[in-house]
Amino acid sequence: MSSNDTRFEKYLRDTGLDTADVNTTDLRLAWECQQQDPAALAELDRRVRAVCAGLSKKKGLEVSDLDELCQRVRERVLVGGPKARIAAYKGKGALVKWLQAVAASVAIDASREVKARREDDGEDELLELKATGDSAEARLLQARDKRAFSAAFKTALGELPPRDRTVMRMRFVDQANLDDIAKTYGVHRTSVMRWLESSQERVMRRTRELLGASLKLSTGELDSLLRGLELSFSDRVSRLFTKTNQG
Repeated sequence: MSSNDTRFEKYLRDTGLDTADVNTTDLRLAWECQQQDPAALAELDRRVRAVCAGLSKKKGLEVSDLDELCQRVRERVLVGGPKARIAAYKGKGALVKWLQAVAASVAIDASREVKARREDDGEDELLELKATGDSAEARLLQARDKRAFSAAFKTALGELPPRDRTVMRMRFVDQANLDDIAKTYGVHRTSVMRWLESSQERVMRRTRELLGASLKLSTGELDSLLRGLELSFSDRVSRLFTKTNQG
């Protein structure tokens, strides 16, 4: 008997679960995912993708990015250490049915976000700006320029790969710590830090490019305009993402 077998049997005893009343195979998989077992996490990913692929085809759900939906489901199921959602699965019924319920909730939230972003297009709720009197800063306070900055930032954020967008939302919106994010992806926290730093640089560089092109500003004018802002990357991201309901 392997050490994992022994630990799983202890888990069954500690939780008082009767193997005659539960789906032992699926329960073992869920338990191994909590232990960060690579093979178990890979199998869970396979099942999550199959479930999400089915949901993305349902009428009434606006799921624009299957990869991002899978990442969100994975996040909701696995983040939280001992309190992760998957710990609530006790083998009552098939794991895939349980995953379908979780994924449906995530998909509904994602669909609402898509609709909300569409309704909010053209509205500027992104930045709180501090004017210091410069003409460039005054220009940015004009509605046209604020919309241009908002649109540029949204576009730049949307161009990130699904993983990077999800990690950013986990960090800046859901306030997940680096260790929890690292556990979700099976990497060290320093890797998450590098991902976040790289994503921020890419978003700001692309925002600058798009804003300069949109407002037809020279390099000097763009530098002057951006220097006049009190920039908070986390505030921008949190306002762009609608926080996923945890219920």
